[in-house]
Amino acid sequence: MVAYFFADLDALVRLTPAVEELMLKRKLEGPFQLQEMPLVLVLAAMEQVGIGFLPEKLQRCERFLKEYSDTLQAKAENYATNKQAFNIASNQQLADVLFGKDELNLPLPPNAAKSKTKRHHTTEEETLQALTHLHPLPGIIIEYRKAQKLLSSFVQLLVGAAIFRDGHFRIYTQVC
Repeated sequence: MVAYFFADLDALVRLTPAVEELMLKRKLEGPFQLQEMPLVLVLAAMEQVGIGFLPEKLQRCERFLKEYSDTLQAKAENYATNKQAFNIASNQQLADVLFGKDELNLPLPPNAAKSKTKRHHTTEEETLQALTHLHPLPGIIIEYRKAQKLLSSFVQLLVGAAIFRDGHFRIYTQVC
């Protein structure tokens, strides 16, 4: 851990002259001193004290995103022509519904490729965006993925990172 600290410090010392010269050349020294530097103390305080929050608000957000995802899943299943349940999170099943002859049979966008495994057509966002004008399902899938991303990458992680200290829930930028 100490070795990393000194390696970072060495890099900072070596970069400082080049960054200062660049700031002077681009006339950024004033904004740096007036706007950026005062925030260093605020950020340091936040790192020490943590950021307080109310877990019930995040839990409410978590419930909303789960319910919203379930609603989108149900909507998506209604668009499948054979009305069979499918896993909206499964790229294979999704590709079968979107492009399969027994399902929606949507045309592939010109730049759509096969997935990395080459077993089905890609269901990346770019492909789905290109299909939104043809059918509502690709838009529903995009919304579902956004909700899931918020849920798994932010809401659930923040709830899990909370520490109860001094009568308050707080999140810290590093483990205390």
